[in-house]
Amino acid sequence: MRIVGSLEPYYYDYYLHLKKMAEDLNLTDYITLEVTVSLDKLLSLMRKSSIHFHPKPAEHFGMSIVEAMSAGLVPIVPDVVGQTEFVPLQYLFHTLEEAARIIIRV
Repeated sequence: MRIVGSLEPYYYDYYLHLKKMAEDLNLTDYITLEVTVSLDKLLSLMRKSSIHFHPKPAEHFGMSIVEAMSAGLVPIVPDVVGQTEFVPLQYLFHTLEEAARIIIRV
């Protein structure tokens, strides 16, 4: 799993927390955190991916979700707000446990 995105200074402590958690749980072979990647790198990662897991609830529109869908990735997103209007129902989740079941199924 790759966690990719920008890193605002406000979230730096959380980033370090996630990184340490992956190390403590011995998951560094399975989880990669990638921040401030170039557009070319992002596109390359998307070409190698099959699922776009977007756990953030209350996304007003979800531009990254639409971009991922246009690249052929299956969007796994919360069942609230804007993305519910364009993401197929079978890919919407209410709990993280539901999201995990959907990811396994896909």
